[in-house]
Amino acid sequence: MKNEEYEMHLSRAIRAKENELRTNLEALVPSIKNDVSTMHMILRELIDTERAKLGLDKFYGEILLEKNEQKRDKKQPDLTGEGRVAGRKYRAAGWLKGKAIRISLTQDAKPQPEH
Repeated sequence: MKNEEYEMHLSRAIRAKENELRTNLEALVPSIKNDVSTMHMILRELIDTERAKLGLDKFYGEILLEKNEQKRDKKQPDLTGEGRVAGRKYRAAGWLKGKAIRISLTQDAKPQPEH
């Protein structure tokens, strides 16, 4: 009999603590939601600032090509240069093909802030 009483008492105590925990969590939910919303806005602002510093949202740029004065054979480019496109630095090499120019771009490994 004592075992059954103990289990019943324990069950009531657990339910009471569960209800207390549920009430406490429900009281905290608006605060948690507000904090998460604030953190989201701060993170978004940080990301936008970094993207702007790196120029990642600028989908344009320039690459200056100059005559390759060191060209010694056909495999070497006729033109070489570098520039920035969408905040990323590129090296360029160009080969004259009749009336056309074939250009090869090589992106630097990591975007650098624009100066």
